Amino acid sequence: LSPPKKGVSMFIESPPVGLSYLATAVRQMGYEPGLKDCLIEGWDNKTTTEYVAKMKPEIVGINVFSSALKSVKELCSMIKTLPGAPIIILGGPHCSGVPEDVLTFFDEADYAFQGECEIAIKEFDEMLLGKRPEEKVTGLIYRTTEGIKINPYLQYKNIEEFGYPAWDLIDPRKYYSQVTIGPNCINLHMSRGCPYSCTFCA
Repeated sequence: LSPPKKGVSMFIESPPVGLSYLATAVRQMGYEPGLKDCLIEGWDNKTTTEYVAKMKPEIVGINVFSSALKSVKELCSMIKTLPGAPIIILGGPHCSGVPEDVLTFFDEADYAFQGECEIAIKEFDEMLLGKRPEEKVTGLIYRTTEGIKINPYLQYKNIEEFGYPAWDLIDPRKYYSQVTIGPNCINLHMSRGCPYSCTFCA
């Protein structure tokens, strides 16, 4: 899920390419993912939770931006009240920026990740199947009896090996004509992640 961003005005939304790369990785593992951008769909947390209840997934992954912390926390709480509630994993810029704080603030979440997750999500699957210990999952943020642990993450250089994003799960036409770029246009990302090095940003 790319969750609702409650309280964010004039937010420029782009296709959730990072999540669609993950969807490709999940398919390579033999599972069928769903992908929803709640802001573009016009969903609030109630509608999003109803969608999760209808789909009955084993795992829900949520992309977290620092501008939407309270909204995402509310969404996690609502999902956890569902019968047979799924495992909740968090990722995205906020988790990579302040990994030490994520599971403290989001006590409803089960796990979080820092860094890119195409490799990590496969290791996480092995962990859930009992084939890999938590401390061997790349970039995993998790709880132990000793407190919250943060595993090192990997910056993988050969990203071409990951394949293409799952474009069939995204309708790019929904992102046309945004406020800053005019009619019949769409943002085109030419790098993975931000190309700038601002000192105020993680």
